[in-house]
Amino acid sequence: MRGQRIRKLLFGRSLAVIETVSALTLKVRMGELPLADYEIARKRFLGEISEHALRVVRVLTSHYREAERLVDGYGTSRRSRTLDALQLSIAMDLHKHDRIDTSLSAPTRRFARSLPLNASRR
Repeated sequence: MRGQRIRKLLFGRSLAVIETVSALTLKVRMGELPLADYEIARKRFLGEISEHALRVVRVLTSHYREAERLVDGYGTSRRSRTLDALQLSIAMDLHKHDRIDTSLSAPTRRFARSLPLNASRR
């Protein structure tokens, strides 16, 4: 992984699986995804992890600290969900090392756009 730019990534396998399955089950509950399609999507997602089509990035203590700093610094004036802050902190770290070439989730993008340009230096 060293020196490679990451195109598709997951932040921590266990966390990514829980978050993805949760999002899929929400779609089922809202009537946007039939149960049969849920099973297909879930199996495909797990298969992509197993086949290394998605890169899993280890979540480090420094990522949690940065996420805490983001929530503490901006949470009173901006919507900052826990996982968005964690994803953003990891993306900022990867970006700092020129290792990321991917898009963030929509809520994380909204949170990132709401921050001052120098958020990573605050």
